[in-house]
Amino acid sequence: AHMQARYAILRVLLEAGEGLVSISRKEEEVVISLDRSKILSVGRKAMAAFLEKLNVYKVRRGGRGGES
Repeated sequence: AHMQARYAILRVLLEAGEGLVSISRKEEEVVISLDRSKILSVGRKAMAAFLEKLNVYKVRRGGRGGES
């Protein structure tokens, strides 16, 4: 479950664009870079939208009052 969460967060940050996160390849390694100067502006908005969407899915799930 933790790996899936990490992947979901990476996808959200990549889809936010604006150079927040980039992935490059150096020889046999994959390098993920994060622009720290954009965390509070771009990153915060992207994560807020993701968490809001996630919360809506949890609340609507089977009418169980948001339980996971």
